[in-house]
Amino acid sequence: GDLPDKEIDDYQLVFDAYTRHNGSIKHCSEELFLHKNTLQNRLNKIARVTGYNPRELADYTVLSIAFTLRSYLRSKTMRP
Repeated sequence: GDLPDKEIDDYQLVFDAYTRHNGSIKHCSEELFLHKNTLQNRLNKIARVTGYNPRELADYTVLSIAFTLRSYLRSKTMRP
């Protein structure tokens, strides 16, 4: 809704890495060069801000669709 694009981009970066590593905190934190606790705090912030917890399957699906739709809509507006 009212979140700045930069903040959403940061959430998507974390979410995408979390997805690539099938929810592995260890591997995701290594990719992002973050401490495991920092990554967990960022996942918790995504849950707090959006109301959807990426660690819960039903919520994960909603977030995945939302990020995919956002990326699609952004690509449509960037075309000439």
